[in-house]
Amino acid sequence: MNDFLIALQFLVPLTVRGRCKIVKESDLAKSMAWFSAAGLFIGLILTGLYSLLILFFPQIVVCALILLSMILVSGAMHLDGLADTVDGIAGGKDKNNILKIMHDSNIGAVGAVVVFACLLIKFSCLYSFSPGTARLALIGSSVLSRWAFVFSAAKWQPAPDNDGLGRKFIDFVGNKELFFASIVAAAGMLFIFKLKAIIIISVIILFIAIFNNFIKNKIGGLTGDTIGAAGELTETLTLLVISTIL
Repeated sequence: MNDFLIALQFLVPLTVRGRCKIVKESDLAKSMAWFSAAGLFIGLILTGLYSLLILFFPQIVVCALILLSMILVSGAMHLDGLADTVDGIAGGKDKNNILKIMHDSNIGAVGAVVVFACLLIKFSCLYSFSPGTARLALIGSSVLSRWAFVFSAAKWQPAPDNDGLGRKFIDFVGNKELFFASIVAAAGMLFIFKLKAIIIISVIILFIAIFNNFIKNKIGGLTGDTIGAAGELTETLTLLVISTIL
């Protein structure tokens, strides 16, 4: 139970921070086994909120409020990671320069544009769905985006000279955590989307592999920012794929 609470502490910082104790860095890796389950929990909360809001507001307003809720539930930290990653890749001339830009807390123009584009795509997808499809999509995108963190940390090495929080996950997470997170994610997706889940999952795996290998070629490995970016882009892509097959 503590591992699940640790997972929520990092995925939902506004709600559970400080309610569980992290004994050592390896606990961070152990908690990643529960990231998919935490994503399912988050998706169910968003779905419940959607179901409540749709009783009182027009769909366009509901989608805007749900999008805001998606940002708030993670404390916008994954969007921040996306912005930092894009700014670094766009403005850096070499590995060290890219990492330096990524560590800068200021958001550049390119990063801001990409973040806005992701939010616009998410909103457009949610608004294009029927209420029933929107509920399913919220769960699916929440699960796969959190699973993307585990897949990335377990299968790619950390960037050299990177001592941030992301490295603490990458250094200790392994196939055991990935296996458990993958079972939860696959079971949830198959239950919700039936055989179409295979298409969604396959696209997401391919995307994460391409994205992370691109980052590896640029800076030698992954950072917390790039893992956050992978999750944020996975959430966006999942909604896009669902919009084409449902």
